[in-house]
Amino acid sequence: MQDIMISIIVPIYNSEKTLERCINSVLKQEFRDIELILINDGSIDTSLQICRMFEETDSRVRVVDNSNKGVSFSRNYGIENCVGEYIFFLDADDWLAEGALKKISLTLEKHPDIVFTSFYKEYRYKHQYITISEKEEAVYTCCEKEFNPYHTRILGTVWGKLYRREFIGNNRFNEDLNLCEDAEFNYRLIKGAKLMIYLNFASYHYVYSSSSTIRMYNPKQLMQYQKALIEIRKTVVSLSEDEITSYYIFVCNVFAVLVMNNIFSINNKKTFNEKKKILYDIYENEIFKEGINNVKICMLPKPQKVLVKLARKRKNFLIYILSIVNNIRGKILYQ
Repeated sequence: MQDIMISIIVPIYNSEKTLERCINSVLKQEFRDIELILINDGSIDTSLQICRMFEETDSRVRVVDNSNKGVSFSRNYGIENCVGEYIFFLDADDWLAEGALKKISLTLEKHPDIVFTSFYKEYRYKHQYITISEKEEAVYTCCEKEFNPYHTRILGTVWGKLYRREFIGNNRFNEDLNLCEDAEFNYRLIKGAKLMIYLNFASYHYVYSSSSTIRMYNPKQLMQYQKALIEIRKTVVSLSEDEITSYYIFVCNVFAVLVMNNIFSINNKKTFNEKKKILYDIYENEIFKEGINNVKICMLPKPQKVLVKLARKRKNFLIYILSIVNNIRGKILYQ
């Protein structure tokens, strides 16, 4: 097979503690035909200096220094300025598994639109292997129903996936979105994919952070999620019934994040009655009402099954208790 170049795009903002690990995981790959585009997004720590150090010692590294414009702007800049036939998105907190690009590259003679793999979810003292299939390798065409492209573990992120640059075409990340921007991008792309390949090996180490912004109380999150889900809804309106059902699953996943990590977050100091009022606002929101009322509960993960059943019956105190248990369990398990 003729050599195919892979462009690896890394948005960077104040990542000095993890950046060297991230960059080294790319440059030490057995697969050598890469360009590594490091896009500094206005960092105020030593991230830019670290990037420059690698740029000076490896001709495959290209550093871009921008003012702070957000992760979507950085990724769009990378898409527009890369030269590889394929694009791989990598976050500066995370790292590539040894030999990952070599294994992925072996599938490229089939010219897939997207290649995605399993990954490791890294906690403080342990990791969890995340997969969606028992198969070692699976090839999906646009006509096959077996692959559900809206599975939240796959749809919700762009990291750890390889995209054919020509397939991306004029699609770009929506820079007006602060949440679910990866999912919105993937919804638009995947509905046009003719060939996708899934490899059941962990190519990527995703670092779970309990201090992530989506796990902290933010009164603006409801509006931000609603804005993203409205955009996604525009895409799924013309899709099949199965795919719309899968969209409802995604809505319920967002609902769970809002309830567990935002409304009933430990650092939300509002009273229970104030929290209950916010919860009722979500119930009456057309996007969430549609998802909660129409989702097939049997298709939800177990914790979300319980949550959605309680939401349909407006059992707010039990939802509150469930959230407390979830937060305590998370602190114990995800260290």
